[in-house]
Amino acid sequence: MALCRFSRALSSLPDRALRQFAPAAPRRSFPKTRHGVTWDDPYHWLRNSEDPAAIAYLQAENQHAQSTMAGTRELQCQIRQEMASRMEKELASPPERWGDWYYFVHIPQGKQFPIYSRRRARQGGRLKAFFTSFFDKNSEVMIDINELAAEHGKWSDTGEYLYYTCSDVAQRPHRVLLWNLRSKDDDIAIYHDDNPKNFVDVTRTKNWQYVLINVNSKTSSEIFLVDPKTSATTLRKVADRVDGIQYFVEHHEEHLYILTNFLGDKKLASLGNNYRLVRCKTDSLTSKAWEVVPVESENWIEDMDIFAKHLILYRRQNGLPIVHVFNLDSLKTPPWTVNLPSGITVLTPGANCDFNSSTLRLSISSLMFGNIKIGHVTKSGEIAGPRTLEHMVDVCLHSEGDRLLSQRLLRSLKNRFASTKEVGVFEMVDNGLRAVENPSLKFLSDRTGEDTNASATVGVALEGSRPLLVEIQLSRFNERPVVDSLEFPEFRVLCSPATSLPSKRTFTGVDPSRFNLIVAVLLKQARLRLARQDIFVNVVGGFRLEEPATDIAVAVAIASSYIERPVPRDTVFVGELGLGGELRFVAQLERRLFEASKLGFKKCIVPQGAKGVKVDGMELILCSSLKDVLEKVFNYKSLPQQRKSGATVHLDAFPEEDGVCGEVQVGQDALDDDLANDK
Repeated sequence: MALCRFSRALSSLPDRALRQFAPAAPRRSFPKTRHGVTWDDPYHWLRNSEDPAAIAYLQAENQHAQSTMAGTRELQCQIRQEMASRMEKELASPPERWGDWYYFVHIPQGKQFPIYSRRRARQGGRLKAFFTSFFDKNSEVMIDINELAAEHGKWSDTGEYLYYTCSDVAQRPHRVLLWNLRSKDDDIAIYHDDNPKNFVDVTRTKNWQYVLINVNSKTSSEIFLVDPKTSATTLRKVADRVDGIQYFVEHHEEHLYILTNFLGDKKLASLGNNYRLVRCKTDSLTSKAWEVVPVESENWIEDMDIFAKHLILYRRQNGLPIVHVFNLDSLKTPPWTVNLPSGITVLTPGANCDFNSSTLRLSISSLMFGNIKIGHVTKSGEIAGPRTLEHMVDVCLHSEGDRLLSQRLLRSLKNRFASTKEVGVFEMVDNGLRAVENPSLKFLSDRTGEDTNASATVGVALEGSRPLLVEIQLSRFNERPVVDSLEFPEFRVLCSPATSLPSKRTFTGVDPSRFNLIVAVLLKQARLRLARQDIFVNVVGGFRLEEPATDIAVAVAIASSYIERPVPRDTVFVGELGLGGELRFVAQLERRLFEASKLGFKKCIVPQGAKGVKVDGMELILCSSLKDVLEKVFNYKSLPQQRKSGATVHLDAFPEEDGVCGEVQVGQDALDDDLANDK
């Protein structure tokens, strides 16, 4: 609110007040030439921050801004206070356990940079109310970035020493210092490198036994080993620096495992980008004592990782990444190869920080499939949280289907490259999901043999660019409902006399509003007594239809169920139904009809607007209204003529054997009362 008032106050200032006494920087010619083009920069002199004229001009600008905004100072203070009140005064990260310590980062109130701290974990105790106080007498400060903004450090295993690096004026780490937490003496410089090509960093072995001082350049490396338990300031060189030779070190029990491109001959030849694995004892740190670990030389070695019981080698075979796992108790035993998916082109080691862990974490990607991110989905079908995950990805898919059935539908909720209306149909088999090549054939695979269902129609729905044929079935409640053994999307609708008012409408997998519209049109146009009928609709197999192209199929199925007359098995229905009973044209009609023709259907009821559409092997029956459809499918003759209130007419819309003829009282009562007397 304060910010809005500030904007209005600023906009209310007249232009004359803003321009009056406003300082104007003088123009001084300063020609510039770049790539043969010359131009004049009249304000180049302002770049000189030591020029008295530039300083005077900037001070004049500041004074003008303060005088112009003098009337809003109280409001500015209020805005600053309001913004500060909405900020957390003290921020902290969740604690992460590493060994016997909990490590956490927090930014105290009034500080600009974080403080890295730790607290010793209790033996057998649980982590309860850890952050009652972010920092208390039980916490130890590892490093305060507010004091050492340009320094980076690594703790020793004893918890008494902090090794950190310092950068020179070129921001190159070049010096290593030691901070003894138990002493008040000044920090000790234990290493210094003056070569501008080398960069110094401090790491540790994965088992926390040694501190490593790495001095690396683009083409060579040199590593020093420090054992804080014996001497925190003694550096032992692993191998001398040789141009073109690089090596990396890990420790396990009494051996150092070294990954290097050094061949070991007298000419100091290297393997280039390929590496080999050697090891040596910690009391003999010379390249002459290196022992080659027997590893097949056919595949390149790119990296290694080590655990308490296993050694991991990341390698390349025919250009593709592979992972070999060695048992450190028996290195001569052939390694075990991690089973990776086919087509993997990029493999990156994950966060494998725990030395005693038996789990290897990998990150894989390929040109054949995109990166997959998984998030929580709420009951309403939306991604939980502020939709951050959905904004991170290009395609967001949603799996649908009854958990008791084998069919699954994969819908696109977000797709930057195609329509979100596309749907994939899959079937769960023994070895996972398998794509259904012809979903329509799968859904209609039980329409063979004798027809035992008096009310079964077939509609053509369009899911994105894929036409799908679905069977719409209705059965009267006083008969035995038709239950198919196959699992395919179909409408199940039961019509029965209502035992109580109002009548029931139960829907699963269909749009209730759309279905009620179709029932209302049948009440008005066909005079079917449905207002006092309980109707139950279900879409089996988890299929959900949302477009109105199946309106005619649903309407014909309801009429077929009510009058108990079958629908021709070689006929499909495509079209939208309007409130006046008119039939409306639907999009991509030819694609729908072609799909139906492939499955053996010979006739199709379509709207009058499809007059120019032609499909080989398919007879199109054009209808302009629901009356035409019922007349051509069920020999429907005519609608009863409405007369003035109180008149009695004879209804012969259907032949007498259909059992719907009788006397009709037309008046102001409900539409069902128009057909009060059955024959």
